[in-house]
Amino acid sequence: MAGPLPWWEVAGYGRDALAVLRALHAAGLYVPGLGPASLFMRQPGTGPGSVALAGFSGPGQQADSTADQASADLWSLGMVLYVLAEGHEPSHAGTQARTDAGATATGDLAPPPVRSGPLADVLRAVLAPDPATRPDAARLDAMLAAVQAQAPPAYPPPPPSGPPGTNAPRRSHASTALITVLALTAVAALGTGAAVLLAGDGDDSPAAAGSPSATPTPSAADGDGQGDDRAGTRVPEHASGTDGLTIRLGDPDAPHTLVVYEDLRCPYCASFEEQMGGEVHSDVQEGTYNVEYVFGTFLDGNLGGSGSMNALIALGAALDVSPDAFRLYHQSLFAAQPPEYSDDFANDERLLEIGRLIPELQNDEQFEQDVTGDTFQGWATAMSQAFLDNLDVTGTPTLRFDGQIIPTPQSAAEFRQAIDDLTTP
Repeated sequence: MAGPLPWWEVAGYGRDALAVLRALHAAGLYVPGLGPASLFMRQPGTGPGSVALAGFSGPGQQADSTADQASADLWSLGMVLYVLAEGHEPSHAGTQARTDAGATATGDLAPPPVRSGPLADVLRAVLAPDPATRPDAARLDAMLAAVQAQAPPAYPPPPPSGPPGTNAPRRSHASTALITVLALTAVAALGTGAAVLLAGDGDDSPAAAGSPSATPTPSAADGDGQGDDRAGTRVPEHASGTDGLTIRLGDPDAPHTLVVYEDLRCPYCASFEEQMGGEVHSDVQEGTYNVEYVFGTFLDGNLGGSGSMNALIALGAALDVSPDAFRLYHQSLFAAQPPEYSDDFANDERLLEIGRLIPELQNDEQFEQDVTGDTFQGWATAMSQAFLDNLDVTGTPTLRFDGQIIPTPQSAAEFRQAIDDLTTP
């Protein structure tokens, strides 16, 4: 799992899981040890910003009563949803947490949910200390549906890639994986009496996580990346550094450097750019600091697909045009970002449609050829590896100011205060 997920997506995953649990319960099957790995084919903890957890065994899991066992499964599901939304497990929940920490004096969750929005009330209800007050499966489904209904509006759908009147299919692996893994977990539990946590797909190599094909990483060479060809890999014209992997905007001689680590499918990166991207641009224009970007593609590995890599290739094509084209395209990609589990950025036509909103890219045939021809795939793969090489970067977005990682601000005001503190003598 790559860091906390948006609360409305967590509610959707919860409803999918709940539908499977209800079917299993109707067949007399239960799922001891339900955990994050039960909702995703890849084991949690396979990418930066991951949270690695075992399963949760709810109160009553070993009880003879089927009602108690069903309630325990729902409690375990509530724990999973808390982790997906908050990015960590609670230290106290209901009458029994995985750590056996017990409940707080008030019986509320500790720490209380801060990222869960309206989902927080659902979490408190399903993890309540008194089992008699917890919602049953039908009520829980209605509560999750009400949370889903409060989701922010989605961006316009991608253009059709097939015949007129048809839409390009969206590839979402989570629901299919969830049904398969929950069912296998329940069946295995019948025979062993223990939770079953399925491992990943067997390939956690950086190349596999970043791209469906193993593109050779360009070798380091002298030069500044000015459109040269290294080992058959083109480097964008306006990239710099001895390896062509430095994307820098602003005065190279500015007194400070801000480095931003992002994944183009990361919803929290999109939130950062929406709230603080303008502040960064203004500071760079004023010469307060220059900004460098390092992009990962770990969400392709965690969630399936190739949208992060494909968007990064397109972003390289924009950088090849000009730094300003890169800046505006970077901003536009996050503004048009699909849901994290969607792979719409794997669609070249969608990326070109976003590019056509930028005057400098509207009629640029070379840009379009570079996007559709994956011209900068080798460069993008090397960039993805460079991201992974920063072992102290454990999630996205991550900010590094003058070499030191700083806490990620939650608002433009917090960002402004942090930058002022760091740049004021």
